[in-house]
Amino acid sequence: MHVVVTGANRGIGLGLVRHLLEAGHTVTATARAPEKATELAALDPGDDRLRIGQLDVTSPDSLCDFAAFVGDATVDVLIHNAGILLTGGDLGAFDYGAFATSFEVNSVGPLRVVEALLPAMKRSDDKRVMLMTSKMGSISDCGSGRAYAYRMSKTALNMATKCLACELGDDGFTVVCAHPGWVQTDMGGPNALIDVDTSVSGLLSVIEGLTAEDNGAFVEWNGNRIPW
Repeated sequence: MHVVVTGANRGIGLGLVRHLLEAGHTVTATARAPEKATELAALDPGDDRLRIGQLDVTSPDSLCDFAAFVGDATVDVLIHNAGILLTGGDLGAFDYGAFATSFEVNSVGPLRVVEALLPAMKRSDDKRVMLMTSKMGSISDCGSGRAYAYRMSKTALNMATKCLACELGDDGFTVVCAHPGWVQTDMGGPNALIDVDTSVSGLLSVIEGLTAEDNGAFVEWNGNRIPW
């Protein structure tokens, strides 16, 4: 199986690549600065199963170059993990630049990646897409407010997931958005509830078990459904 993992230079993305390689899969991993992704490069098993490509999800030129990098290969699974955490400040002192950046990276970026890889994925019999979101994008689950920029950008990503599921479902795609849990990474912090291996193992189990009935679902790393 050929899997594309974006945002693979650290944290969850790095863990996904490691687990996928250990399972015998072929992986194309991305980083904004591959030359600095030393931990990712160190995972290379030396048998051509890992390719590392440059990708900035906000740059049309970078996306075009990445599509060319993938070339005529067939992509079976896309795990779009790249994202940022900007809160946008507090009510009365919002940083609207942070809002714009959050939407560009977290909401529009995934759509750009799906578009860029669509021809490669259409060649596959699997056609599974997991877009990494957050439970903080759930409207029903929002009990504390704040973190407006991050929450809103992830809610928008959830809507993009539903739209993609509707449009691509008849072509055999299964598109889901997934909450990886509160994970002990640079983004999640040391007090998070689960470690990277726990999150990644759960996410990959979810991907392996996806069926057509899951198309358009909002799922958690452990397989639970999350309210929109």
